[in-house]
Amino acid sequence: MGVVGVPLFNILQHLSTAVGGVVVLAWLWHELRAGTPRGLLMPWRIAVFTAFGAVMTTVGVWNAVRWGTALDYWSLQIQVGRAAIGGLVGLAIGLLAYGVVHRVVVRVSERPSRLTAYSGDREHPFRAS
Repeated sequence: MGVVGVPLFNILQHLSTAVGGVVVLAWLWHELRAGTPRGLLMPWRIAVFTAFGAVMTTVGVWNAVRWGTALDYWSLQIQVGRAAIGGLVGLAIGLLAYGVVHRVVVRVSERPSRLTAYSGDREHPFRAS
């Protein structure tokens, strides 16, 4: 094993990321224990957040490993960066899928019945006759 020269700014950057992550997780744990966001623990929300995490992880790992394995420190940094970008793309894919499913569910649940539907021009008041 050889010695890897890692610049000081990289060490400080990684340390800052780790400390910031611990602070955010400690705050989230405190908020969950305080009972403030009880709505976050609803089963359907847990399923949605789990699905987001699974899609983000899958796309992130796929984007990182499709370029090959990292052989040194700098190629590892590039691979981690590709994993992060892939995770963000996975988040976008998950949000898009959630938006489409939500739109379909809302549209189906808010479909007007015969008793509430308007007739004539009241249904489309801005349409030119």
